[in-house]
Amino acid sequence: MTKTYIETIGVKPTGTYYSFTQTEIDKLVVDFVENRTGFELDLTVGCLDENYDVYISWNDGSEAFTTTYQSFEDDSSNPIGISTEEDFMNRDNIFQEIFGVTAIGYECNFDTVETEYTLFIPNN
Repeated sequence: MTKTYIETIGVKPTGTYYSFTQTEIDKLVVDFVENRTGFELDLTVGCLDENYDVYISWNDGSEAFTTTYQSFEDDSSNPIGISTEEDFMNRDNIFQEIFGVTAIGYECNFDTVETEYTLFIPNN
């Protein structure tokens, strides 16, 4: 059985969920995408007004860079599907691949010094 990205980097869940600070989850996402694609994208995990509205935004607005990356995605036999305009699709595509599942529950907590994220992973 092939290990998921989260297993290969040695991060363990607490029960059926993983908990990350803002810094940790941003690093996890950027490192995963760079490991997977070779591109170091300016990605940020964020949360809208509701605690379940977690998203991943791609902050590089450079047309040349986004065109280069899109060309890579188009030529890839296994693209991730990252877009400068699809923050919620970015979240689903990236986290599903990191954790090796098709459904994840998301929650963010603004009441801490650094926003914390909890990702609920269903038992397989």
